[in-house]
Amino acid sequence: MRQGNTTEALACFERALESLPNDAGVHCGYADALFARGNTEAAEEHYKRALELYPEFALAWNNYGDLLTRTGRIPDAIEAYNSARKLEPNNANILLNLARLYGREKRIEGAIDALNAALRLEPENLRARALLGDMFMEKGDPAAARREYQRVLLERPDWQDIRNKILQIGN
Repeated sequence: MRQGNTTEALACFERALESLPNDAGVHCGYADALFARGNTEAAEEHYKRALELYPEFALAWNNYGDLLTRTGRIPDAIEAYNSARKLEPNNANILLNLARLYGREKRIEGAIDALNAALRLEPENLRARALLGDMFMEKGDPAAARREYQRVLLERPDWQDIRNKILQIGN
């Protein structure tokens, strides 16, 4: 759906809701489609309904956290991501979302902890490693940032943004 037709997806989910009104997955999918279209109010209703039907639905918690982040309700977004994290502690995507939010909110130690946890699960996750470098820069540790950026470039030598960050650090 992220690359597809959200209008078509919405229509499919609306039909599915008619026959499966108590299916948490349908509510979550519909919420995702609504959110992709920018209808955050309706999306929120369906995320809440999905979580009411199935409180252990980590994906719904994660995606609801995305919506809460986008709408500026940061404490609630952190709570949603942490709910998802408790349900799926080995989900690097949830940890990465939480780390991004912590970083944006200048909660650098929380971001670093979440990124390290994500990298223990997925050591090859270059987005997490690059963000970890950014967090070390925010923390005032350019040597640690350089180390993370260099690890990214070992796998993606063409990543110009990372090359620029290393140049900014200097020797």
